Amino acid sequence: MLAPFADAKVRGVYSDSTVVNAALEPLGYTHLECRGYTPARLPKMPQTETFFKRVPPAAHDMAFRKSTLKYLLPFPKLKNVHDSFIGVTIAALNGWAVIPQPLALFRQHHSNASNSGKKTGIAGQLQAAKRSAADDTFLWNAKLHSFVLSRLKGVLDDDTERLLKERIAHSTNRSQMGKCGFFRRFFLVMTELFSLRYFHFARGIKSIIQDLFLR
Repeated sequence: MLAPFADAKVRGVYSDSTVVNAALEPLGYTHLECRGYTPARLPKMPQTETFFKRVPPAAHDMAFRKSTLKYLLPFPKLKNVHDSFIGVTIAALNGWAVIPQPLALFRQHHSNASNSGKKTGIAGQLQAAKRSAADDTFLWNAKLHSFVLSRLKGVLDDDTERLLKERIAHSTNRSQMGKCGFFRRFFLVMTELFSLRYFHFARGIKSIIQDLFLR
């Protein structure tokens, strides 16, 4: 992971990891695949296209320069925010380099802090979508990206600042959908659909179905 830092523009490096069970037996997929990414394609994709949609790595797959701490500390006072905040902040600075090969084991067991390394079928995805709506993870995302925008004020280029503001607007609208009736929610869904923000910042059709029918 040290090799990419030879480029002075690289602020952080992340790799893939092999997902294993409690006995360290591989489960047949990697963490980046679990997050919905094709590891080999990630180096060719714009960082804002990936991290503003869904942060690919977990914190155990990351390394970053000490000089980047001035943008990262203190962390926002949000639950389980550290890896996402590091990921989005460095992506907004266009500072990530990716190693698509697995360099670590991501062990899954009964007391994991999150389920980010676990694959689920359709039933599991539906359950996760209902839980996401009930927990209002959209408001969490709006706050996270707002923190990044505030922390990097005066540093961002215009395109990245615009994308962050669109991401915040998308998450804010989706948060409001859980507090209004169907017709207002339908209007907000159409707003996000025609702006294409469902596809830029969420899971496309799956997120539309979540907002229309799982609220």
